[in-house]
Amino acid sequence: MADNSVETMDSNENATGEPSTRNRHIPNLVGLLERLRALKEASALLQEERDAVSAELDDLLLTSRLSSKEYRQARNQFIDVFKRDKLGASDGPDSETTWKGYISERPGDAIVDAALYTSKERFDMDTFERLYGLDPLRVSDLSEC
Repeated sequence: MADNSVETMDSNENATGEPSTRNRHIPNLVGLLERLRALKEASALLQEERDAVSAELDDLLLTSRLSSKEYRQARNQFIDVFKRDKLGASDGPDSETTWKGYISERPGDAIVDAALYTSKERFDMDTFERLYGLDPLRVSDLSEC
């Protein structure tokens, strides 16, 4: 005589041979914590890689901005407009050519603007300090942090 008790049946079936509701979820839970830990570790590694790539892209973008003659010209124009409009300074007889093609809606870019001074392209440090509140050397030092 066959013993039809639940203990002798497959753990996924009850005494009638139908799937057991008691054990149905157990196989799905086995190893769940290990899988979650593995996913967290993988997520942390991906985040580290993303941060590294993001930092590298930021460096490349800054290098691109610093090396672009056109962008440096636009930054010079931005500072000149600030100097003219906010400080009341004049650029002299050729000031009309300075504004040719200038787009007045450019935002500030303290890092590249500071590089104009540290590279000796500009010398009016008081204008930079009035614009950003720090001297260009300090901004350059902070940008390297």
